[in-house]
Amino acid sequence: MQENKLKVSASFINFFKKITIFLFLLVLLLVLQHTCKEKK
Repeated sequence: MQENKLKVSASFINFFKKITIFLFLLVLLLVLQHTCKEKK
């Protein structure tokens, strides 16, 4: 049972990392678009 719990938590952490990276990139894109508009 312990190993199964570890696998679940590990996959959950991986999933969370992917979401965090995705959100970070999304925010970065929005900021870049905003700065480009400001320059123009």
